[in-house]
Amino acid sequence: MPKPKRAATAPTYKRLRDTLTRELAEGLYPVGSRFPTEHALCTRFGLSRHTVREAVRGLTSQGLLSRQAGSGTRVLATKQPSVFSYRLESLSNLWQYAAQTHFVREQEGAVTLRDDLAKMMGRTAGERWMRITGVRQRQEDETPLCWSALFLAEPYMDVRNKVSGTDRSYYETICEDYGLTISEVERSMLAISTPANVARQLGIAPGEPALLERRTYRETSGEAFEVTLSIYPGNEFMHTTRLVRENGASMDGAG
Repeated sequence: MPKPKRAATAPTYKRLRDTLTRELAEGLYPVGSRFPTEHALCTRFGLSRHTVREAVRGLTSQGLLSRQAGSGTRVLATKQPSVFSYRLESLSNLWQYAAQTHFVREQEGAVTLRDDLAKMMGRTAGERWMRITGVRQRQEDETPLCWSALFLAEPYMDVRNKVSGTDRSYYETICEDYGLTISEVERSMLAISTPANVARQLGIAPGEPALLERRTYRETSGEAFEVTLSIYPGNEFMHTTRLVRENGASMDGAG
């Protein structure tokens, strides 16, 4: 007679994160107060520093805590914000973002850039790109997160046939199939009013405040191989960028 399977047990850092999340919701750590140090949490729960650090990192990415060198960790909220929030500190955060969402492809086709679109993409009019439009949704509940238009450079247009809406990202597939390495991702954001066609797909009113995000993916030669334009509802999206002082850098003359 086969033995019954044991129920999967969540990793220790996730169970600790859930415990701390519950304590925050119960008001054990008020907003604005200092959160216990990693050492204190290690002592209290009898866990390794690595495990505690992963749990605290999870609370920070959820917008519950704020960690600053020299001032410790403080409580930002006792409940996870209803807005979608993600941090961008390195390229690895992009992989995490992709894992938390999936892209539902709607339309695609090759386009020759005209002046207005070229300017919006930071490109030159007359270039040919493959345009793929659709809505990016949260993995957990399929709530619309943003409307996106992905543009693939002409040499890589065939990649569109190798990526499904819930599969790998386009930039990952391009890198794997063509042996490219991402050297940088340039981002810029602009406040706009939501266009009517986008508003319908996001379930919001036309003209509502929104954020237009442009990402340009470059390989080691400096050439752009993908450009993504995404429109996020202004009241449902929060982005965090973490700036770290470089070794030996001086702040003299900073404005």
